Amino acid sequence: MSRSENTELPFVSTVVLLPLLLIPAVISGFFLVYALVGLVLDGEALDRWVDEAWTVTVPTVLGQTLLCISVFFFARIKKVSWTHALSWTPVLHFVIVSLLASLVMRLVAGS
Repeated sequence: MSRSENTELPFVSTVVLLPLLLIPAVISGFFLVYALVGLVLDGEALDRWVDEAWTVTVPTVLGQTLLCISVFFFARIKKVSWTHALSWTPVLHFVIVSLLASLVMRLVAGS
């Protein structure tokens, strides 16, 4: 292999990498707690939770989806490998937020 070939892995700064991995995890964690709270509430508290479910779910799902798309495209632009965390975590967080949104909507429809 000659020195003229570029065999270096793409560099993503830790300052950039940490927020790109941490922010979606925090949003997913918040939404997980929110959905699980809906499972344990009953009576008047559940009615209030159902009333606000749309105002929490829609912005959370849209925001997380846009963030996941942005992180995924950033990873593609930086040409990181498919096994790098920036490549597969956006897909994971999108699946998580989609499943949790369906759980919330099921709880809203069931009450």
